[in-house]
Amino acid sequence: MNGLINAIHMQAQLAQAGTASMQLGTISSYDPGSYCAKVLLQPSGTETGWLPVSSAIIGNGWGLFCPPTIGDMVKVHFQEGDINAGVIGSRLFNDSDRPLPCPVGEMWLVHQSGAYIKLLNTGHISLHSTAEIDAGNLGNTLHTLVHDAFMSLFNNHTHGGGAIPTQQMTTAHLTTVLKAN
Repeated sequence: MNGLINAIHMQAQLAQAGTASMQLGTISSYDPGSYCAKVLLQPSGTETGWLPVSSAIIGNGWGLFCPPTIGDMVKVHFQEGDINAGVIGSRLFNDSDRPLPCPVGEMWLVHQSGAYIKLLNTGHISLHSTAEIDAGNLGNTLHTLVHDAFMSLFNNHTHGGGAIPTQQMTTAHLTTVLKAN
């Protein structure tokens, strides 16, 4: 009976030769034009060809873009076990790339520069940047609101005795930069 079981195991191993379901590896090269990368598979050190990098959100010209860095540890999944049909899946934290202590229920997007957006359990959004924050249309709306309010306040304020300033502020007097701390 043991001989039959061993023969079945050997046939199963032969049938699976040349197939792979998932392997770990490290990014060895990245092409931003195609959003593809090469991976050194572990433990063999075999380098793959160019593989697509998966993303959680994709569209035609839009989505979540977070290219891998050379040395990132990744999972490579092989379609139907075909070693020639791989795709780079998720990246993994390891002893070199340590995770931050993000509490359960929160979502953090943290850049290597220190800038971040954190969706907190309190319902608040925490936003930090070491440089200027470009708020797009919101910034334009805020800019217009501050300009209009400041110009109205300046042009309608009065001095002792109710005198309105003789020189009125126009948009030419306003700044094009709005910053806050």
